[in-house]
Amino acid sequence: MARYSIVEKNVEYIPKWDGNREKDEPIKFTLRYINNSERAKCYVVKADSKGETFIEPDNDLLIKYGVIGIENLEVENETGEVRNVKNAIEFRNVRGFPELYLEVATQVLIMNSRQDLGN
Repeated sequence: MARYSIVEKNVEYIPKWDGNREKDEPIKFTLRYINNSERAKCYVVKADSKGETFIEPDNDLLIKYGVIGIENLEVENETGEVRNVKNAIEFRNVRGFPELYLEVATQVLIMNSRQDLGN
């Protein structure tokens, strides 16, 4: 009987966004490997103006399934109130950081795109 290892270890990711990696207290994301069912939901079939179809990742679902924790991300709203963003739900509701959002979603996509290598 063949025995295979399941990738379950969480991964700490420090985004490059806005010089974050050089800061004293960088923003850190704890990411997880998503399962097959979740992965299947993270792709959307779209069509271009010529009617040709293509597959595109759904960044919102990649964040939803792949981010399990956030450290050192503080955001200030229009009234000056500062709050800590600590999880995927809060991060998905933050406005104004599309580059950070895309970088994190892309990292989840990359870490979950590995080929099955068997033993």
